[in-house]
Order: sequence, then structure tokens, then C-alpha cells
Amino acid sequence: MPLCLYQLGYLLSLKNRSRITSFGVLNLVSRRFGHHGHVVKDDLTGRLLALLEICRQSQDIESLRQTHAHACVHGLSNDNLLGTKILGSYANYGYVDEARRVFDLISHRDSHPWDTAILGYFRKGFFQEVLGLYSGMKEEVGIGSFACTFAFKSCAELGCLKVARGIHGDSLKLGFDKDRFVGASLINCYMNCRFLYDAQKVFDAISHRDVVICTAMISGFLQNSEEHGAWMAFRIAFDMQTEGILPNRVTLMSLLKAASRLESLSIGKSIHCYAIRMGRDTDDGVFETCLIEMYMSCGAEDISRYLFANAKTKSVVTWNVMITSYIQCGRPSDAFEVFHLMKNEGNVSPDAITLSNLVLGCTHLKCIREGLSIHGYIIRRGVLLDLVGNTALIEMYALSKGISIARKMFDEMETRDAVLFNVMLAAYLRFMLVDEAFSLFTTMGSIGVKPNVVTVLNLLSGCLVLPNLQEGSQIHGMTIKCGYDLDTAVTNQIINLYAKHGHLADARALFNRMSPKDLISWTSMMMGYVNQGHAGEALNLFSVMHGTGQKPDAVALSTLLIACSQLGYLNQLRAVHGYLYHFCLEKDVPIINYLIAAYSKWGLFNHAQALFQNMIDRSLASWNTMIDACGMHGRCMEALELFDEMQREKVEPDGVTFTSLLAACSHAGRIEEGLHLFRSMIDDRLIIPREEHYSCMVDLLSRAGQLEEAYNLTKCFPFKGNASTLGPLLGACMVHQHSELGETIGTHLLSLDPENTGAYTLMSNMYAGAGRWDDAQRVRDAAKARGLKKLPGYSLVGAAKRR
Repeated sequence: MPLCLYQLGYLLSLKNRSRITSFGVLNLVSRRFGHHGHVVKDDLTGRLLALLEICRQSQDIESLRQTHAHACVHGLSNDNLLGTKILGSYANYGYVDEARRVFDLISHRDSHPWDTAILGYFRKGFFQEVLGLYSGMKEEVGIGSFACTFAFKSCAELGCLKVARGIHGDSLKLGFDKDRFVGASLINCYMNCRFLYDAQKVFDAISHRDVVICTAMISGFLQNSEEHGAWMAFRIAFDMQTEGILPNRVTLMSLLKAASRLESLSIGKSIHCYAIRMGRDTDDGVFETCLIEMYMSCGAEDISRYLFANAKTKSVVTWNVMITSYIQCGRPSDAFEVFHLMKNEGNVSPDAITLSNLVLGCTHLKCIREGLSIHGYIIRRGVLLDLVGNTALIEMYALSKGISIARKMFDEMETRDAVLFNVMLAAYLRFMLVDEAFSLFTTMGSIGVKPNVVTVLNLLSGCLVLPNLQEGSQIHGMTIKCGYDLDTAVTNQIINLYAKHGHLADARALFNRMSPKDLISWTSMMMGYVNQGHAGEALNLFSVMHGTGQKPDAVALSTLLIACSQLGYLNQLRAVHGYLYHFCLEKDVPIINYLIAAYSKWGLFNHAQALFQNMIDRSLASWNTMIDACGMHGRCMEALELFDEMQREKVEPDGVTFTSLLAACSHAGRIEEGLHLFRSMIDDRLIIPREEHYSCMVDLLSRAGQLEEAYNLTKCFPFKGNASTLGPLLGACMVHQHSELGETIGTHLLSLDPENTGAYTLMSNMYAGAGRWDDAQRVRDAAKARGLKKLPGYSLVGAAKRR
């Protein structure tokens, strides 16, 4: 008699106990089919369905194909029920092509084959095919809530907002918008596309909400926003409590994440207590990991370490949370301690994520030595890092000046994305290797990797150091083509680029078209005007900015101070000083330093001194600025006293400090103090003298009349002398009537800088002072032959008073 379903069930249990293969069971059934050709169709379909269940449990693809073949031989391949089951089996195995062929052969398809095919394609990541099936199903049999749910999920994965809106319309027409699974997937889709307002509208339209819908909203807010998203998540949690909706495990883990974002220990503890009170399984490994992460983020390290030490099961994710938390807190040594503990316990081995996080942390914290040891561990263990881990390794080597090693690793990688290219581009630009950066960008385009906003910003920063605007204009064209010209950060950088190269009209045109403008936009345009000598335009632009209600920051006000200094607008300088108190920036150290320098420049030394004395936090730049102000006003002894006070406060001087001190000694004629400082700088502070230090020493000796010593010092320079060093020495020769040495220095100076008008004037005056009128006339004629004219001097002091 025919093999009944009961016997098939017995065979299935026998197979599980004695490891009889599915193929063996299939042979038994085949023999039964052969002996009883009169088996009715429905009975045969039932047996094949039972065989498909055997194939599903045994994960035997060959038996599945044999069963499929039997269905075809007996003319059952187009049966709706059996075809759907075969289709689902192929889809579960990942054989989507076979599944599609089975699907196409099914006649009189109802919604089940469509839903099965959609589910199979979605599980294997064929999201575009899911949307194609959705369209076909809509035309052939009509869509159901199941198809809508997975169509929305596919749109979320692909970022297809336009398609999602169309499916949303379909669901509204059919009344699926109130279905909780459809609603949750639609909310998730809008959240993934960063359309929070649309997601909120969908959420509000659902009359009977449950925990699934609410959790989708909470997760979406956390995904799209930091602090604001966390507060919105708690608002929904409050509404859940009001409506009597109990949170599930996923909800509580999302709320723990929100507490981490806000770094609110009290909220985090409340969620933990609620979970215990409601009998949630807090010993669950995943939930424990969320608790550990929350307590670490909120600064409760002791609680976090207690939970970690007493965790029943420590998965690799748990270890990764502890390691990553320490790295984010800037404590790499503690992260390495946990890493070594993980290796010593031996229960869980570090995975690629563990090692990637360690390398990434070492890179960001510039702990290169530790990063290199991690790379050695990776090589010894043969761990294969993913793209993120390899990118971190390349960035680490690039930061440690091993850019050739970084490039070698980069070239050996099979998969390269825009982030990896950006890391290499930034490395090249950091070392001013602009040509290599643009060559790499060309390679990026040739292999089909699309540049992103970071790529464009890197390239634009590289264009800033180039002598012309040719490459910059090309990058600007590319940003328009790719649609990145609407990005505010990109436009700000382009404005900065055009302004730096003197194309102020183009920069202003871009600025005028920007909408909206942020503070960096205004500041970039103002700095462009100031750097190109159009300080008046910068002041006008600041007035326009002030009229729009945009509040300036320290950088904007510093730019305004420079503009006032260029124009000699003392009243405006005082007005900016008033702005500091209005915008609560009176304690901003860099801008106070600017003010000290500005007041000193315009002769208001007492104002500068009062600002310095009232500073609570003084940086090295503050001390240097005040010492320079003392030297500028001939207060050499006060400068030296400040230097002594600076040392008493344990502030380490730098090369700029000694430049200001040497200049002060030079202006005051304090040759002994100047020589002592120069020796102290080299012997005590181990500072290698730079060109400006030698220039100050030459000026010091020249003012003291020691011209031969000054000239001999120029011969000992470790660098080639220039006009700024020899010019003061030539002036001193004229003052001290040392025409022979002056002639030697003047000839040398003109050989270095033939267009130096001041050198011709000094030599002519020196010859005239010595009564060598023919030589004086010869020098004047040489200057005239070159078309050189001495520009008349002018003063802004009067202009400042008038204003």
C-alpha cells in the first residue's frame, strides 16, 4: 500500500536517530511511487510536502532537488501549495535563481508564492528584487500587509525615499497604515532616510499602538539625533507608560542607550531598577552588555566593572564594550588592560572588531607604539580585519610618518571605499604632498569609487597651498556635478579658496548665493577681505551679519580686530572690546591676546597691560604678546621682569619668547642682557636659533656700533642671509659712517634682492654722507634704470583720531 504520512513521520524520526540520509528516505518513497502508480494526486502532494520538511530539517540541498524533480515528473511543479513550499526551501538555502524559476512555473498564483519569494529575496539582501516583486504582485493579485512590510524594509536598506512614499500611498488606500508591522517598517524607513517629521506623522496616525511601534520610534530617534533624539525617546517612553504599554527587552535596551547619550546616571539607574522590578531577564548577556555600556558612559566605572566582573556570560561583544568605552574616555592603558585580561581568561578570543577598535583608538589618541603592538598581534594570530580595521591601520601608519608603509598597505587592499581614500588623501595633505594627493584622487575615479563630502573638503584644503586656482576650479566644478555645492561646509571652503587666491568677487558671489549661511560662512568671507587688504569690506560685512542676528564667536571678533588694526579705527577697536562682554567672551584667551597686541600697536600700553594683568588663565601666547608689547614701547626692563615672572609660574618659554626679548634688548641697547639671553636660549633651553633670532642679534650688535661683529655673525648663519637680516646692518653702517663695510654689505644685499628700493636709498644716502657724490648718483641711476621708486610713508594715527 502507499506510504502514508504517518510512515513518513516515522522515517523522519528514524533518520534523526540513525542518521539515515534524506536521500535514503527519498529512495524509499520513490520505490513506493514506482509500485503504486495509481497514487492520487493529493496524496502524492502531501507526501512531497512531508519530504520537503525532511529536507528543511536536514539542510540537504541534493534531496531538495530530488524532491523538486519528482514534483516535475508527476506534473506537480505548477501546483500553488507545493510550488510555494519548494520556492521557500530554495530561498532559505540562498538559491534565489532556482527559487525564481520555481516561482515563474507556478500557475494560478495567489499571494502565498509572492510573499514567499519576497521574504526569500529580502533575507538574502536582494532588496531591489523585492521591490520588483512588489510591483508585479500589485498588478497580478494585489498586495497585502506582508508585502508592504518587506517593501518598506527594502526601501529603508536602499534609501529609496521616493519609492517608499509610493508604497505608503498604496498602504493608505488599502487601510494597512494602521497595521503595527507595516507601521513599524514604514517608521523605520523614514527614520533611515532621516525624515523624522514623516515618521512622526505615521506614528501619530496609528490609533492602536503597541510596543513594537513605540520601540521603532525610540530606535529611530536615537539613530538620527544625539541629545535631542535621546530626549524624544524618553518622551515616547513616557507616552507608553501613560497608555499602559509595557516596554519589552528591546525597548529597555534602547532607553539605556538614550541614557548613555545624555550621560544621565540617574535615568540609567531608573531603567535598570524598572527592569529588575518588572522581572525582565537582566542576566541576559545582551542586556548586561547594554547596562555595562550605560554605566561606563555615565561615569559610573565602579558599577560597570562590578557588572562586568560578575557577568554570567561574557561574550566578545561585552569585552568590546569595555575596551571601546575606555578608548572613548581617552584611557588607552585601561583598554589594553582589559584586552590582556581577555586574552588571559581564554574563554573568548578577540575578534576583528576588538582589534579594529583598539587600532582605531590608538590612532585617534596617537598612541602609536600600542597600535604597532596590536598590529603585530593581528599578524601573529592571522586575524583578517574588515575594511574599517584596515582603514584604521593605514591611518595609524600615516600618522606615525610611515606614509610609504600606509600606501603599500593601501595598494594591497582588494576592497577600497571612499573612507579609505579619504584617509590616504588626508595623510598626503598633512605632509604637503599635494601632487600625490591629486594623483590618488585620479585613481579613485578610475576604479569607480564615488567621492563624498569629506573627499571634496580634503581636496579643497590641498588646493589652498597651490600657487594658482586651476585645480581648485576643477574641484569646484566636480562639487556642482556631484551636488555637493549645496553642502555648507563645502561652500565655506570654496569661498576660503577663492578669497585666498585673490578672487574676492567670485568668493562674494558664492557667499551671496548661500542659503542658509552659518557663522563659518560669514567669518570665511570676512577673513578673505582682511587677508587681501580690504578691511573696510570686512567691517561692512560684519555689520550685515550683526543685522541678521547671527552671533559672532571668538574667531569672528578676532578677524574684526585685525580689520580695525589695519584701518586704524581705534573707536571700533574699543567697540569690539565691548562686544566681548556682550557675548560673554571676555575670558577667551586667544581674543584677549589679540586685543593686547592691538592696544599695544596703537600706543595704548596701559590698556594692554591692564588686560594682561586681569587675565585669569594666561597661555604662553599671552606672555609672548605682553613681552612683545613691552619691547615695542621701549620697556625692556619690564619685559625682562615678565620673563622672570613667567619662569616662576613654570611657563616654559619658546622661540617666540626669546625673539621678543632679544628685540626688546636691541631697541633699548641692552647688549649684555641680549647676549646672555641668546646663550641661555641655546645652552639652558636647548632651543635651536632660527633666522629671526640671528636677525635680532645682528640688530643688537649694529645698534651698539659693533658692526664688524654683526657682519661676522651673518657669515656664520646656518642659512642663507636675506634682506631682512642685512638691511638693518646696512642702516647701522650709514648711522656710524662705516662706508667701506656698508658698501660690502650693500653689494651683497642687492645681489640677494635687486628690487629692494630701501637698499638703494640707504646706499645712496651712505655715499652722500661720506661725500662720495658720484657713487651716490650711480646708485640712484641704477635704481631709476630698474624703474624703482621709494614709496612715501604715511600714518594712520590721524585717521584713527578722526574716526
